[in-house]
Amino acid sequence: MTRAHLRETALCALAVVVAAWPIGTLLRDSSWTGPTLLVVALVALLGAGLRSLRVPAWGVVLAQLVGVCLAVCLLHDLGSGPAGLPWTDVGDRLVDRLEEAGRTIRSYAAPAPPTRGLVTLISLLTGLVAILVDHLVVARRAATVAGFPLLVVYLVAVVNTGVALPAMYFLALALLWLLLLVEQHGSQLRRWATLAAAPSRGSGADDPATVVSRFSRRSRLVAVAVVLAAVGIQALLPDIQTRFLTEGLGRQEQAGRGSLSFTSDVDITRSLGSRDPRPVLTLRTSDGSEPPPLAVTIAKQYVDGHWRMIPTPPPSGQGQPAPGRALGLPDGIAPGLPHRAVTARVSDNTVMRPPQLAAPVPALAVGTDVPWRRDATTGLVSVGRAAEDYTVSYAVPTLTPEQLSRAAGGSAAQQPYATSAFNDGDYLDVDPASRELVDSTTREVLSSPDVQRYGAADSAYAKAMAIQQYLRSPTFVYSLTLAPLTEEERQRGVEPDAVSHFLRTRRGYCTQFSSAMVMMARSQGIPARVVFGFLPGSLQPDGTRIVRAADAHAWPELFIDGAGWTRFEPTPGGRSGLPPAWATPPTAPTATASTSAPTTTSSARPRPAETDTSAAAPTQPGLLDRLRGWFTPARSTTLGLLLLAAVALAVTPLRGARVRRRRLARAGSPAAAVESHWTTLAEQLHDLGVGPPTGMTPRALTAHYDRYALLPDEGKRALTRVLGAVERARYAPPGASASPRQVQADAQVVRRSFARTRSWPQRLRAALLPSAGRGSTS
Repeated sequence: MTRAHLRETALCALAVVVAAWPIGTLLRDSSWTGPTLLVVALVALLGAGLRSLRVPAWGVVLAQLVGVCLAVCLLHDLGSGPAGLPWTDVGDRLVDRLEEAGRTIRSYAAPAPPTRGLVTLISLLTGLVAILVDHLVVARRAATVAGFPLLVVYLVAVVNTGVALPAMYFLALALLWLLLLVEQHGSQLRRWATLAAAPSRGSGADDPATVVSRFSRRSRLVAVAVVLAAVGIQALLPDIQTRFLTEGLGRQEQAGRGSLSFTSDVDITRSLGSRDPRPVLTLRTSDGSEPPPLAVTIAKQYVDGHWRMIPTPPPSGQGQPAPGRALGLPDGIAPGLPHRAVTARVSDNTVMRPPQLAAPVPALAVGTDVPWRRDATTGLVSVGRAAEDYTVSYAVPTLTPEQLSRAAGGSAAQQPYATSAFNDGDYLDVDPASRELVDSTTREVLSSPDVQRYGAADSAYAKAMAIQQYLRSPTFVYSLTLAPLTEEERQRGVEPDAVSHFLRTRRGYCTQFSSAMVMMARSQGIPARVVFGFLPGSLQPDGTRIVRAADAHAWPELFIDGAGWTRFEPTPGGRSGLPPAWATPPTAPTATASTSAPTTTSSARPRPAETDTSAAAPTQPGLLDRLRGWFTPARSTTLGLLLLAAVALAVTPLRGARVRRRRLARAGSPAAAVESHWTTLAEQLHDLGVGPPTGMTPRALTAHYDRYALLPDEGKRALTRVLGAVERARYAPPGASASPRQVQADAQVVRRSFARTRSWPQRLRAALLPSAGRGSTS
């Protein structure tokens, strides 16, 4: 069983297991260990068994790959065929499972739950690393290089854990790697004391002892320099933010504080434009209805393209509501406003940073064991410390468009300042940079006779509805990628302001839509502000809703006399769904397009059921569709160029192999075949930088090659056999020649042994530019 290399195979498997051992610090339990150990053991057993049957290295790797794929399918329920074997849908199943792993990686800080997708990913990657390490160590005799994939597996845990790993993890892996080196290169280590050096290019006075002494001294200097560089570089590197594997909520929490908040400044050209799937919280309403968006913070001042958030002060302890006591409606709302109270139960709120709290508005009561308050100015709820689970009772207005259109008695004159909390001119400021375009666009929109569909043309509600429907028209496009500069903007040579650029290009996301509506409303004397928070999330089969970071949203609130701050929704429905009931336009039997204000005559759409809170999801593409989508023109061109380069690099090696085959085919006797194998070996050694001098006998060549290369015992014995066979082929009587097949096997051992003593550039050059392929052996 020497060909099976049992000890090296076992050490490889153990090293992979030890390298993956620290991954357990990233997960909440050890359910991943069983499948991983089975996959690594399968790789080792297949490798040892197939090598004992003299299967070539590429066949061993191929069988191990097939074995790992089958094991992963069976262990993780990826196969839909008989006995759980993979079937035609295995690709789609694997992609779905890997996408689930990606969501887990981006959504959780360590320790994360070992979801099915994550455990599948760990088993698959560990199996592939086990195959690579087994091949490098056993087939390629490169235990040194095998340390790199082992280190990569170990570093997955090192860079993603929030604390320093115990030293035992590194020491165990380092010990096993050293054992692999000793097992594979023990004979070379034992020969260090008798190292024979190559002839010096300088004077011939350098004896082997001097060369060995110089080599040892330089080795010590290099070792000290490497240690000092490692310590110095580590000290200079900045602290890297801990994450699981990729950017996201995979960050550690400290002192019970969350890790997500809205900043005090929002650039409307950059903010809220991501699709981060990390969970923020889960919620469920008491009556199963869809809750309104969850408000977190509010902005009123707009300066140079930035919204300045109103500070969220934490509870001071004074005026704290008594437990179980509900507050009244906020200031500015008529006491008799028709509404119903709904309670939302929020859980898993582990990421919102206090004092901010995500809650529907207007909040009437909060059920939590942490201090809280409702701000009189903004109506938002703030907390003294993080609240993971809480309930919020909030008011849902039951106003109708008719009531709102009559709120100001048919007059645009507002009386918004019911208390001093609303007596703030910032709610009426229009951005000076965009005022001209905002004013002209608003006048054009409101000049349409369709405005009267929403009530008196001079009422705040009718104007707000006309502006909202204009922005929700098909001429505006929701996109996370903002439009490039227009020709007019380029001719001006001045960077346009964000609001004007949006109104010209009609392309943006929620922040641009909301900012435009706020400015257009303010230009008509209607107090307006922007609220930042989250959409109510996606409905789950159990009735709960998962709110993710990608649900971050911005919407405008306009002050309507008697109704207070009233939410509108100018962002198109594909992103935000339908507007609230009072902001849904009435049905128009005959919808005619207006040249000045498109879409103000669009028909009202039925409100979707609770199980469908967003636009209909497109059909999931199959594996082939995903692959076609991946092969974009740019990628196809790149792959084509890489393929041409690969073909060009393969021409010379293929030609060399053909020359060697023809040479052997022309050999008419065993002695000629031995000479053919010797010529091939001499060419290969020449390609590796060890060319034979001319005129040497086989015995002299044995000493020459042994002096120029540090060969293991196996390589030395093979070289002696080859040169002995050449000597007999040349000088012995007919019939006394050695077996050409044995000479060929020994020549391969010699070539591999020489190759391991050369640098990787020399080995690469020998493989890509062989002498036989270039027609040159000099």
